[in-house]
Amino acid sequence: MKKKVAIIDYSEQEIAPIYNQLKSIFNDAIDIIKIVQGDEVEKKVSVDILLYPSFSLYKSMRNYFHGHENAIKMNKTITLDSKERLKQVKVHGPVYSYHKDFSIASEISREFHHMLNCNKVNIAPISNISSENERKIYIVLEDSYKEKKYGHEQKFINLGPGYLDVDTIVEMSMKLDLDYITENINLYNTNKSLATTKEGLKYIINKMNSYQSKVKVLLDSNEDGIIELGKDGDLKLCNNNACRIMNTTREELLKMKAKDYLPGKLIEEAFVYKNTVKNEVAKIHDKDIIFSIEPVIHSGRFYGAIIILKEFHEVENRQHKIRKKLIGKGHKAKYTFDNLIGDSQCMLECKKIAKRMSMSKASILITGETGTGKEIFAQAIHNESPRKNYQFVAVNCGALPANILESELFGYEDGAFTGSRKGGKMGLFELAHKGTIFLDEIGEMPYILQTKLLRVLQEKEIMRLGSDKIISVDIRVIAATNRKLEEQIAKKRFREDLYYRLNVLPLHIPPIRNRREDILPLIEYYKKSLGGDFLLSDEAKKVLVSYKWNGNVREIVNFVEYSCNINEDTITANDIIFNNKNEEELKRENSKAEEDFLESIGEDLEKYIFVLKVLNESYEKKVRVGRRSIYEKTKEVDLLLGEQEIRKILINLNKNGLVKISKGRLGSVITEYGKEILKVIDNS
Repeated sequence: MKKKVAIIDYSEQEIAPIYNQLKSIFNDAIDIIKIVQGDEVEKKVSVDILLYPSFSLYKSMRNYFHGHENAIKMNKTITLDSKERLKQVKVHGPVYSYHKDFSIASEISREFHHMLNCNKVNIAPISNISSENERKIYIVLEDSYKEKKYGHEQKFINLGPGYLDVDTIVEMSMKLDLDYITENINLYNTNKSLATTKEGLKYIINKMNSYQSKVKVLLDSNEDGIIELGKDGDLKLCNNNACRIMNTTREELLKMKAKDYLPGKLIEEAFVYKNTVKNEVAKIHDKDIIFSIEPVIHSGRFYGAIIILKEFHEVENRQHKIRKKLIGKGHKAKYTFDNLIGDSQCMLECKKIAKRMSMSKASILITGETGTGKEIFAQAIHNESPRKNYQFVAVNCGALPANILESELFGYEDGAFTGSRKGGKMGLFELAHKGTIFLDEIGEMPYILQTKLLRVLQEKEIMRLGSDKIISVDIRVIAATNRKLEEQIAKKRFREDLYYRLNVLPLHIPPIRNRREDILPLIEYYKKSLGGDFLLSDEAKKVLVSYKWNGNVREIVNFVEYSCNINEDTITANDIIFNNKNEEELKRENSKAEEDFLESIGEDLEKYIFVLKVLNESYEKKVRVGRRSIYEKTKEVDLLLGEQEIRKILINLNKNGLVKISKGRLGSVITEYGKEILKVIDNS
């Protein structure tokens, strides 16, 4: 409820500056009633404070008010500018301080004499101005006199309006139980330009000005919202961020009590039991707000509480920034789907599936031979996902011993084990919070750690080594392996339950030998990346396309790097040494690959040969054929082969790099490798 303050004075002009001064300090905390000497007051007015300029005026008007016993005499002062102007006056005769109330004139005389430290000049109070032609100087406050035409030798020094001195405001705020105002920046901003005769108070004000300026900087630079509450839950002070978080203005907040925005249980804890409240979450204006409340108790007396407000999502963002700084330049996903080179049907299908997976929160298990680009796929998925602005943390599960891998993944507290870092360390799961953790070579993870990983996937919680504190983590897990985990499970080397937790979204990366049409584009891509300018002869291209590429993309990169460094303008078949293997070794490798493929076909060999021959004939005629055309050809040779079976054969041939399947009506076309296999079959 607002406090009521009455100001009585001799004129409206004398009340006006004080009214404006109090409004600027107390804002809407008080209502002000103005009454000038001679005004008629029909009935008594109830007030909390009565401000008066002199005892004589108070005595004549006090019966107009209920609560007049809470009266404060107004000590008035002038601005520092007026004080300086007064100092510049050259005195050549009598100096008088004038006010129609002699007691006020005496007060002005006494205050100015002390303010100017005048030992040589006597300032005499008067309540009447003489018209005698003497050289006189009159010191007056603005509008406290009616200007008349006096002698030309007389001089009036108008010092401007009179304002309340700070001690009057402090006394007033304490009696109104608004003493928090004396700690408010507004008071000192309002009064720092006022003169005072009280050196002790002047020193304190200067100190408080400095202190309050620092506090203001501290409050407004703080990212959290800060609110000071009185013992009754009324707001005393708040910073700009508190208004922003609460989605309201400072004026609206001043009208509120703690119960208007704090849950009842928090008020009871802080204001009834006087206990500290730490990081409690409550919803305000559909926003999750984290509250911490610290009761203010001094010498056993409860003064109120300090509230710290944080928006939940802002806390998450701050932690993300801290993690980024802790991580430094590592643990970032730099690859996107644009870095996955290849237009083969199996590669396009693989990228299409991976893009769909990126939108999910579920775990992904990427399988594929070594060097196929499993981590590039993982990074591309992360960069396509809603988590792309957060960390991508990669760890090789087969590169570290079990105890070290555990400490890296889960982190540890200070002194958790011998040789641990002082102060402890945040684990990779924590660093990956809100982001993605990539567990490469998951098949190599020690069995004992698989159990702990399973718990992370199930509960989304971790516990640092040497700690009993549970930490919640929001992570997306992508695991990768070149092993057949089903075989590992059968050998009791991999947990079956963990396998199913990871294999929610399976993604298999095809080897290079199954997408041979991507070999030359890959070589061209890495040639540009490495700054190479060599050319490939036609013979070299045939060798490269037909080569097995056991190391997959990684081996292609090695070949390109080798070619960039041998200083040949054109790479011929003779320049391709493939890790120092001779031609006979290469033939044996290719022959073994062909034998493996033919063996996998089994009884359907005749059907596969038929499809390959139809595609080869069409290639020579520069005509593309689809399933329907191949099916029509079966009628000419009386071969029992349906369209669905032809479809399965084409998919298998495409998977092994013998055929390239195009979308729509473009049909299928035999590859160079498919021609080589057909020659082997014809010659066998």
